[in-house]
Amino acid sequence: MTADADFRAGAGCFPIIFQSAPLPRGGIDQAVQSFSSALAKDPNFQRARAWRAYAYVTAGIDGWGWSNFNDARLGSAQDLFSVGLLDAQAAAQGAGTDPRVQYDTLWALAFCHLHSRPTATTDQEMKHRFAKVNFDKALTICRSSAIEDPYFLAETADSLVYLGEVARAEKLINQAIRLARNAGPVPPWFFWVKAWIAYCAGCLDDDIAKFSSAIQSLRKMFKLDSTNNEILPEDFDALVLMAACYREVGEMKLANAAAQQAIQTIQAKKGQPWRWQREVARAPFDPFDGDARELQKSWRNALRELFP
Repeated sequence: MTADADFRAGAGCFPIIFQSAPLPRGGIDQAVQSFSSALAKDPNFQRARAWRAYAYVTAGIDGWGWSNFNDARLGSAQDLFSVGLLDAQAAAQGAGTDPRVQYDTLWALAFCHLHSRPTATTDQEMKHRFAKVNFDKALTICRSSAIEDPYFLAETADSLVYLGEVARAEKLINQAIRLARNAGPVPPWFFWVKAWIAYCAGCLDDDIAKFSSAIQSLRKMFKLDSTNNEILPEDFDALVLMAACYREVGEMKLANAAAQQAIQTIQAKKGQPWRWQREVARAPFDPFDGDARELQKSWRNALRELFP
């Protein structure tokens, strides 16, 4: 296979990976293996380096190990974030002038900054600023070069919430859904992102209608999943969010039922207790942005009440 074929094989794993959270072990392994193979054949293949960096950080977020990645630089879970960030920086620096390469590498760099841990040279405030700057650069290239990628737009919308840019995130997820609908069925997780953004907008605006809108988006997500007899792992995230939304509209019986179903789902999948504190800790809200800080507080309070 050529380096380009390896890259496309790796990228082809992501529609499956996007649909399945926690990540399927085989899917993320295959993606990383394909990107590493592409880089072995072409060390200057910056899109492959950027996508592998994204895969490393995504695996770190979801709690996967690193032993199957065959990268000598990885020796701990923390290394998934630090090595991912280093590779994303190298990819962006070597991207050249091709808009698609620039877009992918800048987007990956923004994502890695957002989820990376503070270091001796990049503190908490700087990493969020770097994330925002690079998301802005990627979206500028997206507009100027007419790049239409609904998956990355949806991921960007999700990421912008943590930076306090909820109104902007809402526009992006609506755009992502329109683009996806033009190509076929909308991936169910798009509706989770739309619901998450509506929930956060409701928290900021104290608007019960936004919470009701979020519940409707989650119902669309479940309807799309109804043809699959297996409980999709991403349903856990939807159930947690559904519980939080029902809490906000005063439907505590429904909220508690969704919370209990969420616990049963995640324990069946992972075989170990789930703690709401970990869910709060893994959400990379920007503590230096007023709206993001308010959202983090609202999310923490909701989870603490629903999952005592």
